[in-house]
Amino acid sequence: MNAFLNSIQKSKMEFRIAQSSGKMRMLPAERKEETSLSGERRTFVFYCDPMASWQKGRLERNHEFIRYILPKGHPFDKLSRQSVVLMMNHINSTTRASLNGRTPFELASLLLPSQLLTWVGASLVPHDDVILNPRLLKNSR
Repeated sequence: MNAFLNSIQKSKMEFRIAQSSGKMRMLPAERKEETSLSGERRTFVFYCDPMASWQKGRLERNHEFIRYILPKGHPFDKLSRQSVVLMMNHINSTTRASLNGRTPFELASLLLPSQLLTWVGASLVPHDDVILNPRLLKNSR
């Protein structure tokens, strides 16, 4: 259990940056960048201009894949955690030229503690089973 708690603590260091181009702009400042009890900033939020994909790095490719599964106009707030995890597992199991034919999941497996990946529900979907269209979530919403 100690190793798992250490991996969660490490994840707080790993995931300190958030990018946004939408609704997050409307949140109060204190909710955007959480602080610890000591007053230390734990996250950093950077805003991207709408229609400026070059400001989002490789994140934009994930957004493209999300839109394959959830076409524009589909409400995200109706998705269950299970549906989001399923969708992201399929997206992160898709090979990328930018990763030399590897998947984001494979890279995460090399860089992050396995307990953290298990905790967030991350798992590799076999290549032939990856679905990147609305059919993926048809029965799991």
